Amino acid sequence: MTTDDNKMQNLDSFFDTKMEESPKSSSPLREEYENIYSTYNFNQEYQYVIEQSKLLQKTEHIEIFKIIDKNGDDYTTNENGVFIALNKLKPETLKQITQFIDFCLDNKLKLQKDINQRDSIREIMNCQTDEVRGFNKMFLINEKN
Repeated sequence: MTTDDNKMQNLDSFFDTKMEESPKSSSPLREEYENIYSTYNFNQEYQYVIEQSKLLQKTEHIEIFKIIDKNGDDYTTNENGVFIALNKLKPETLKQITQFIDFCLDNKLKLQKDINQRDSIREIMNCQTDEVRGFNKMFLINEKN
C-alpha cells in the first residue's frame, strides 16, 4: 500500500466515514430533492414568461390568455384587466405558453431579418445611375412581352 492510501484510510477511520449511499439517493431525501429541483425549474420558466412577455404585442397577450382559458386555468378579471397567478398554472399550460412565446420571438427575428434584406436591396437599387435604372426598366419591359 502506498502512503497516500494509508493516509486515506487513516482519515476515513478518524472521521468514521463509511461508504454509504448518498443523501440524494435515499428515498425521502430524493423526493425532496426532486420537488426542489422541479420548483426551481418552474421558477425559471415563470421568470422566462414574465420577461419575454414584455416584448410581445397586445394581440399576442390575447393569444396567451386564450391558451390559459382553453386549458381551464384560473384567472381574475376586473376593470384593470386580466390577472393570472403563474404559479397556479398547470405545467402543460406553462409549456404551451413558453412554446407560443418562443414562436412569437422567432417570427419577430425572421421578420426583422427580412426587413433588413429588403432595406439593403432598396439601398442598392437607389444607388444605381439613371442609365442603369433605364436599362433595367427596358430589360424588365422586354422580358414581360
